[in-house]
Amino acid sequence: MLLHGIDQATHEWDLMAACHNLKKLHNRQTKALLAMQSALTARRKLTPEFRNDLCREVISTSNPIRDMAEIYGVGPWFVATRT
Repeated sequence: MLLHGIDQATHEWDLMAACHNLKKLHNRQTKALLAMQSALTARRKLTPEFRNDLCREVISTSNPIRDMAEIYGVGPWFVATRT
């Protein structure tokens, strides 16, 4: 701090306190957003029955694998690697 009187010291202290509070607020919001993002992108457990039904639908409709995978929100590898 560059102290040039009580008024200047008070303003510098207010600025430092405001910066500190903004940093705390930013960290809390960032952690909350990361937690929400990880909850939204949690890995789903897809059953073999779902995979087989999806493969049957691709075969019966003659739609491209990539299009069907996008519609159902899975990767093309999921449809292509039928068990």
